[in-house]
Amino acid sequence: MPPKSRARGKGSRGSGSGSGRGRGRGSRSKRGGRQQAVPEQSTVATDKETARLAKNDEQPETITPAAAEAEAGTDAFSIDAANALWKAAAAGSQTAEQREETIRAIMSTHIVGGGFRRETLKSLERHQYLEQYLWPSFHPLQSSDTHVMSILLMVNEKYQQRLVGSVWKSMQEACGEQASVGGLVDRVVDVSRSKVFAADAADVVGGLDALSARSVVVQFLIACFGSLETASVREACMPLVTITLWSHVEGQALVEQEFARTPALRKLWKHMNRRLGAGKHADEAEALRNRRNRDFVPELLCDFVSWLFVDRPTDALLAYGAKLLELLVAVESLLSTRRYVNLLLLDFQLPELCRRSALIGKGSGRSARQRRFAELVEQLGSRVFFQVDDITGQPLSDAEAKDRSYERLARLQKQAFRLFPAELEDMAISSIAALAEPNVLRSHLERLSRESLARLAAAVGLRTCLPQVNGSQMHGRLSSSEVLDGQDGSLLYSHTFLLDLFGERYRRRETVGDAAQATSAFPTELTLFDPVVSEADQLRRQPISAANGDGTGIGYPALALPRLGLQFLTLHDYLARSFELLQVEGAYEIREDALDAVRRLQPESDEGTTRFSGWARMALPLRHPPVITDVRAPRLGEQAPAGVRAEITLDVANYVDSVRREWDTDVRPRDTLILLA
Repeated sequence: MPPKSRARGKGSRGSGSGSGRGRGRGSRSKRGGRQQAVPEQSTVATDKETARLAKNDEQPETITPAAAEAEAGTDAFSIDAANALWKAAAAGSQTAEQREETIRAIMSTHIVGGGFRRETLKSLERHQYLEQYLWPSFHPLQSSDTHVMSILLMVNEKYQQRLVGSVWKSMQEACGEQASVGGLVDRVVDVSRSKVFAADAADVVGGLDALSARSVVVQFLIACFGSLETASVREACMPLVTITLWSHVEGQALVEQEFARTPALRKLWKHMNRRLGAGKHADEAEALRNRRNRDFVPELLCDFVSWLFVDRPTDALLAYGAKLLELLVAVESLLSTRRYVNLLLLDFQLPELCRRSALIGKGSGRSARQRRFAELVEQLGSRVFFQVDDITGQPLSDAEAKDRSYERLARLQKQAFRLFPAELEDMAISSIAALAEPNVLRSHLERLSRESLARLAAAVGLRTCLPQVNGSQMHGRLSSSEVLDGQDGSLLYSHTFLLDLFGERYRRRETVGDAAQATSAFPTELTLFDPVVSEADQLRRQPISAANGDGTGIGYPALALPRLGLQFLTLHDYLARSFELLQVEGAYEIREDALDAVRRLQPESDEGTTRFSGWARMALPLRHPPVITDVRAPRLGEQAPAGVRAEITLDVANYVDSVRREWDTDVRPRDTLILLA
């Protein structure tokens, strides 16, 4: 019997069966509180520093970049150097060339030279590097690329600290005739299209390597599309996701289907296309800007696709891929932004390409980054095929979603019989339910050659080659036998990949009702130790940096967790996101309680027998394994049993009276016990 003076075990109460001949112990959650991360707040200076600066009435001397570097050192940017530079900029004692030289020195010495350490970015943010130095001197046309990248780095850091809302307001209030949020977004689009997307792995853009520059741009876009409630940001970003994106959709059958479903779109389509050309009374500059906005998102996607087929993906590439998928999930999660982007993603077949990329890994050899990338790919796939009308924003019922799926299969049958009546006669008369199975559909389409299959794909609106915009280059190998045709320099999809595309596009998908019925209110042994739960606990939203030994450049880790914002696709979308986050939080708390109880039990393995040399007040052994006494049949339309009854026997003989009374009185009917084995 343990002494009464022993510390009370924290964690869970419950019971379980041990491995081998040993006894198992379990736990029941008794933790009521929740752990919440408190975002770090931005500060400018301490009270002493403020008083010291208030007493200094002398005009600052002209500070050169070399002097600032010498005063700041290489580890952190000192407040003295920062205040000297800010005063010099405010007094106008620095020329534009000197400011750009200072910005390049800070980028090369403190940010890049320091390995993108979070402490350096936090220090620059605390000293208001963005508000006091970068933004007042920014010019959309004259500022250097390093200046632009420095602004993006600081905005990204503020977004991680949840301070970006106030930043947009202060930036807009400080806007003059030169700088504006729209001008910044325009410059980012120009730099990305002309330099970032064209850069190879060894190139440098704005003081950053190619993948780091891409990660910074994508993270900035995440901050922008996450702040659409701000008017200036919304006016700058919404032109990037208009209906003109459909100009890059190869499967025009998809566009015609949308026009047939919503006739008003055709009029909008013609009106927006007239704005792309410079007619007699059109503004050439405005038309050029509209064409640039039209091509930005497709070029971003094509650039990402070009990196999917590298032989050995690096951690920097995996970090960039995860951030891009996080951006696409954020865009697909808002009705205002997914309205026209979703059709582009369907045409580019991005989820299908990602599933066959080397970035996703295979089998048990997946790294943590590859597993995270795979989870984001599945999250993107669920967003693309979410049960909502993209144009009107109306939620689709289960019956309406099934009707649309049946309509697509019926069109496929008609086109198959029209083009290949002899080869696909059996498919034309097959039932819709049978063709919704990928294996059945594949068995019919395997009779066609690669050319015939590509012809059928073009008729129903499926792309048959890798997407390219304005001659985008391929940064990886193009000889992937799983995706491409195998010919040298060919961008055509292989016969196998086309078959997989048909099966994925026309398969039966889980409806909202089916997903709700299959969701468990309690965590299972799979969700309890889900890597997402552990990674969410370990990652503190720190930049991935080479200085930390990751060798991945700069970025912020992305987790496949739903985000809660001001907008949602449907009511079910809001409830599903909230419930999933609640499940993750509950699983984390239960897992921590269980692990704490197991540590106190001190399990030991002895020739296949598990013995416990310690004890925990909130965990008890089972005298016998659980005995299942009743299993009820599933309800109509369900697969899981309606109920399962089991009997367990707890052993409290070796515990003091207070512990026995607690187990006898506190454990009540309908209490939740966690079984551990």
